[in-house]
Order: sequence, then C-alpha cells, then structure tokens
Amino acid sequence: MTRLNNQKGFSLIETMMSAIFLSISVLGLSTLSVTTIKATRDATIVTDATNLARNKIDDLRSAGYAASSGSDLGPGSGPVDQDEPSPQTIYTRNWTVSAGPTADTRAVSVLVSWSSSGPQQVVLETLIAQ
Repeated sequence: MTRLNNQKGFSLIETMMSAIFLSISVLGLSTLSVTTIKATRDATIVTDATNLARNKIDDLRSAGYAASSGSDLGPGSGPVDQDEPSPQTIYTRNWTVSAGPTADTRAVSVLVSWSSSGPQQVVLETLIAQ
C-alpha cells in the first residue's frame, strides 16, 4: 500500500464548512437587503408627505396675509392627487390658519397623514407675516 504525502485539494469537511459559511453570509445579506428596501420605501413616503405639506404652505403663503383672514384660507382639508407623488399611498391633508403670536402674523399648520403599518403623520407649521 502506497501512502501519498503530498495530497493537494480540499477535504469534504472543508468544502462543507465553506458552503455553510457562504450560505449563512448570503442569508444575512438578503435580510439586510429586505430591511434596506423597506426603510427606503418608508423614507420615500415621509418625504412625499413632507412635500405635500410644504406645497400647501406655499399655496397659503402665496395667497398672502390679507387673504389669510378670509374664509378661503381658514381651516380645511383637500384632496391629494393620487398620481403624485405615490399612487400606492393614500394621503389626507388638513390645514388650519389662525392668529399668530403678534397682531401682524397668521399661524399656519398643515397635517398630512397616511396609513402605512399604522397611522403616520407629518405636521409643518409656519407664520405668514403682513
């Protein structure tokens, strides 16, 4: 019987351990990828809601201080175009215009809410000066 002293290659145990290590690594990376995709989606929804609130504040600000005392800028809610920004998310937008901290200002508050794994909301507040 001849004995081979210079064996080259990997044993079956080494190959199996490498395969197990590779499988665990790929599983961890796939879980991380799913978490990253969900976080990106949630961040996009919050960004869209913030932009909707900011757009409404811009609309109210462009109407001016004088119009803010009228009924057209009073408390209200309005539809949100579902084609923009995220057609799969339904947003509701409510706003209030009230007296500001000084006589020549109006306080504006815009609330955008939606349901994504529970109720969520973004509130932006600003002042309109005379």
